[in-house]
Amino acid sequence: MALSGNSSSLGHAAGMSEGIWLYLHEKWFADGLLDKIDEVALHELLHNELRQFREKPEHKSAAWARRCQELSDRLDFAVKITRPRSIRRNGKVTTGVPPGYLPYPDLVRWPTGLLAGGPPLRARVLQL
Repeated sequence: MALSGNSSSLGHAAGMSEGIWLYLHEKWFADGLLDKIDEVALHELLHNELRQFREKPEHKSAAWARRCQELSDRLDFAVKITRPRSIRRNGKVTTGVPPGYLPYPDLVRWPTGLLAGGPPLRARVLQL
């Protein structure tokens, strides 16, 4: 069974063979959202990279946080990333990160939101 980057089954798609596939919906092309596609592709390919090397690809994993930080440093994102953990906030236990780090909801969407006000992802990669 073929899997998309977000682990959804693509068994319904004709011609898909075994392996990991990145499925991008056509609606993203209609509005010319190429920058968004670059960000989503990087995000999903990171899941696939971690899976390929038998590391945990989940957003809460230490491997996800480590690789997001490595790529953020390489792409010149001014951000500190650590793995999410159980923390106490307002007397309740929740999933989060210590102050000063990229908030967990933003880590789940990495790298979306980190490019505001700067060059798009493709331009950053071309500068490497």
